[in-house]
Amino acid sequence: MDIVDAEAPRFLSGFESASMLEENKVAFECVVMGDPTPCLTWLCNDQKIDNGYDIKHDEISGQCQIVIPEIPVDQPHKFTCVAENEAGESKITAEL
Repeated sequence: MDIVDAEAPRFLSGFESASMLEENKVAFECVVMGDPTPCLTWLCNDQKIDNGYDIKHDEISGQCQIVIPEIPVDQPHKFTCVAENEAGESKITAEL
């Protein structure tokens, strides 16, 4: 695919709200599309998330979800989803 045929990632829906789950877990959902399919990177307070989080990405529908376990409610947290492909980058952020 030529870069002129590529489509930069774009979020079709963002983190309008967080879903509170059992045991202080929180889930964020969004939808992101691009061509080629964007690679996703999740950040917490600007640090890459590697382990301990349930992350899902359906490449066909573009639906993405992250479940954050046992989040301390007494500290602020900023969660960012960065979508990248050869045509560009897009990101959304939510704060808890």
